[in-house]
Amino acid sequence: MFYVVKTGCSWRSLPHDLPRWQTAYGYFNRWSRDGTWESVHCFLVKKLRTKAARRTCPTAGILDSQSISTRPAAAGTGAMMQESR
Repeated sequence: MFYVVKTGCSWRSLPHDLPRWQTAYGYFNRWSRDGTWESVHCFLVKKLRTKAARRTCPTAGILDSQSISTRPAAAGTGAMMQESR
């Protein structure tokens, strides 16, 4: 499961030294539905926060967004492509 997440490969492309893709996918799907992944995630977050001498539950959150400006020449590229269709 971690291999698929890390590499972005499809389940059917798992290396042969790992379990059959149907087996790995079956466990992943079952653990997603029954909340196992969420429980593991919460446990690890609490453990890391405790190790960092922080409260186990965050008291605040930060949302951030960033705009990326394009070069003036790139701005017209999409419009020119649409006109040529």
